Amino acid sequence: MGEVSLLYGLDALANVLDMRARQSEWNGYLFPGTNGDPLCAKQAREKFKTLCERAGVTIDGDVATPKYGRSFYYNVLADAETDLLEMAGKIAEEQGANDPASVRDYYLEPERRDRHRRVIFEHRIRNILPDDAYTDTSEETGFDSSLDDFR
Repeated sequence: MGEVSLLYGLDALANVLDMRARQSEWNGYLFPGTNGDPLCAKQAREKFKTLCERAGVTIDGDVATPKYGRSFYYNVLADAETDLLEMAGKIAEEQGANDPASVRDYYLEPERRDRHRRVIFEHRIRNILPDDAYTDTSEETGFDSSLDDFR
């Protein structure tokens, strides 16, 4: 079994874990498959295919594959990083610093930097995917609107 890092807010994760913990049949997996075991690669590919079909995402006329999903994810994450650097640039300019990366890397607390990046990423994703694409159940993971604090 492999592991994959997810960009997932702690509040959203806490909400999902809290909801799952209330289910008597929950076995501890964050994304359980239909039989209760963790999602296998085939199930994950099928979920991705279904998501792409619902969102109308095609590559050269075919439904996108997980490879394209990873590429999309990394591109959106890179865009979020660029936005974060622009925000740090505004702070740097106000403080008379020349390098926005130094503000981002040395003066923003790592937790705050990660939270900002996660919020920017989530806003970008929500502007791209259909509203019902965030979950295939009625689970409410919460949405961090704190990016509004930075505009």
